[in-house]
Amino acid sequence: MPLIRAIQIDADTKIGIWRIAEAADYFNQVIPPETPVQHPRKRLQHLAARHLLTVLAPGFPVHDIRLGNAGKPYLPGHAFHFSLSHSGDMAAAIVSTGHRAGIDLEHIDDRAWRVRHRFLNAAELEACPGDHGRAYLTLCWCAKEAVYKWHGDGGISFREHIRLRPFMPGPAGQISGYLEQGASSCPFRLHYLLEDTFALAWTMTP
Repeated sequence: MPLIRAIQIDADTKIGIWRIAEAADYFNQVIPPETPVQHPRKRLQHLAARHLLTVLAPGFPVHDIRLGNAGKPYLPGHAFHFSLSHSGDMAAAIVSTGHRAGIDLEHIDDRAWRVRHRFLNAAELEACPGDHGRAYLTLCWCAKEAVYKWHGDGGISFREHIRLRPFMPGPAGQISGYLEQGASSCPFRLHYLLEDTFALAWTMTP
């Protein structure tokens, strides 16, 4: 079954992970075929993530999704909060009627290692355990991307504004940190899953 993981966070919030094994026509039965994404693989990811919303919340109004000024998808006039992610042959989504949320999924590879100086500050680089390099850095990227999506308004730097406190990675856990916005500082707490091939992180407004 393509839905490989469903996580009920609370009465209002659910997460799903989908392994994409279908062609685009499968998703077009539910999702509007008109999409601004033209690259075939990215278009398939786009469709799969939106289809996952309807699996997590039957009747989810995918036809009404709009994009904000910073590129964040949202539903004007609806009770649903949601966030989407995709990487390779996987898609993830979080849906909630009670919490603003952000989610990110990434396959574990060398990409985060290669760009680590672009998204981690000096203290975060210092905290990186050498024997967990690829997985740890991928998870750090996921964490900051999830916070960025939760924030939703753009205009923030992963390296300068989203700051993670040191943590030791495990199969599942929490990461705390804070988002700097001018003179103010907004604390956050993320939850994550770390498996052999992928990392997943999400955060919600309490």
